Amino acid sequence: MEPYKEIDVFDGGWESSAIGKVTDFNMMLSKNCEGRMSVVDKNGIITADDYCESSKKPFKWLAFFCGSGYASFKLSTDEIVSISRGDLILFEEISSDFKINVSLEHSKLIRMDICC
Repeated sequence: MEPYKEIDVFDGGWESSAIGKVTDFNMMLSKNCEGRMSVVDKNGIITADDYCESSKKPFKWLAFFCGSGYASFKLSTDEIVSISRGDLILFEEISSDFKINVSLEHSKLIRMDICC
């Protein structure tokens, strides 16, 4: 798999392995929750106006993991929150009108949408 290009989804009970130097990042959820992961690779507005596939519930949590570099999030209140390599930021109880502006600086950023 190419880093920050491909994301695999599998049952946590499956056996997996890797060859060589590997950094692994996983999102593990309980059976009552659903999530998806994607890579953010450019600056821009991020919204949360989507729904979980099977339950049709709106996503309620939005998280970002910074694998390298820096990422800044400008919130609707004009507050700016920044994260750097190894940091994770979680936005809880988001609404359908949630909107943030993300700016990346040499960053590898993983986005996680979660609903329960």
